[in-house]
Amino acid sequence: MPKNPIDYSKTIIYKIQHIEKDDLIYVGSTTNFTKRKSAHKACCINTSEKNYNNKKYEIMRENGGFEMFKMLEVKKFPCNDLNEARAEEDKVFLELKANMNTYKPFLSSDDKKIYKDEFKPRKKDYDINYRLINKDKRKIQKRSIIKKTRI
Repeated sequence: MPKNPIDYSKTIIYKIQHIEKDDLIYVGSTTNFTKRKSAHKACCINTSEKNYNNKKYEIMRENGGFEMFKMLEVKKFPCNDLNEARAEEDKVFLELKANMNTYKPFLSSDDKKIYKDEFKPRKKDYDINYRLINKDKRKIQKRSIIKKTRI
């Protein structure tokens, strides 16, 4: 829970786009544009950031780094809550054909059902493959967790 309630009346829908390659686009929303831009830059260049390996930041690094992208306000969208902000973000996401987003910003209840039916089988296959490929790594992680709990 945030320390201060979020004022969604200040919502801004923005895009991050490559300076030369117009097809590389990410769409997001925020209530503090300057702070969000700073966070994107930090996640892109700082290896200790937890989101460093997110799709958008990997694409940015592969295409010249954060400096080769511009973050632009698409529109101000005063609203009441996160759901309204995400719904509008989703419209812009589809309109601009954003391809750097990892997930679709908003799923209606019908979309969620379809997504679940399509995603579950793929996730199960992914999980099985991950466990097989990372068998040794998972053993080491389990050992370190067990050691920590004993101390």
